[in-house]
Amino acid sequence: MRKITIFLLSVMILSLLAGCGKSTDIAINTESDEVVKETSTEESSEINKETDTEKDSDAVTEESETDVTEQPISSNEDSGAKAPEKVDVSNQKEDETKDSGYEQPAQTQPVQTTEPQTTEPQPTESQQQQPEPAQTISYSPQNVVALATAKVQAGGKTTLTDDLDNLLASGAITQEEYNEYYPYDGAGYYSIFVDTNMAEARDISGTDHFNSEDDIATYIADMLLLENGDLFLIEYAGTYDYYGKQCYEFRCYRA
Repeated sequence: MRKITIFLLSVMILSLLAGCGKSTDIAINTESDEVVKETSTEESSEINKETDTEKDSDAVTEESETDVTEQPISSNEDSGAKAPEKVDVSNQKEDETKDSGYEQPAQTQPVQTTEPQTTEPQPTESQQQQPEPAQTISYSPQNVVALATAKVQAGGKTTLTDDLDNLLASGAITQEEYNEYYPYDGAGYYSIFVDTNMAEARDISGTDHFNSEDDIATYIADMLLLENGDLFLIEYAGTYDYYGKQCYEFRCYRA
């Protein structure tokens, strides 16, 4: 509208001043030129403003699109933002419960009734360390002597008493000499001590255990058979305290 109004005014002025001199035409033309220039200047400025506004809006639009489309997604390290921390939901629930003023009812455990237990007295250290007494198995030392003598005779040796009887019968010695020499005839001896309890009876070294009277007799006979002489005699000499143990003493004579 403004453009049309200005254009009509310029036409009216030109028609009123028609027929005047050259100077007047020049002035009118000048004024009209100025008006036209001003009009064109204003129009161009408005057009430029509109163009700039459109450019600005387009630029803003392009920038916004560029920012949205071309802006790279930065990692937590590049952006400087901290990684989301894990939230303890249970603690949040407890805090929310405390803030709301609601208290959870305390959990009650069932009461267990226990019956009194009777404890048996434990043995003391001295009772635990004491070994149980060994079972007592008795045996006859006379039977051991008889068995051992028979074994040695079976090995080819003669008892001292049998030898003296033979000498007396043959007249090699008198009765007085017989009485003097009998029963040992001056032979030396060594003693073998065996525990009176068969459960504890062992050889001299303590390694071999005797399980019967025959085992003891065999042990004694084997030792006498190792002697060089042909005469022997086995005798039970009673009970003897041998290193704190009650033992039978068996004397072994050899000549």
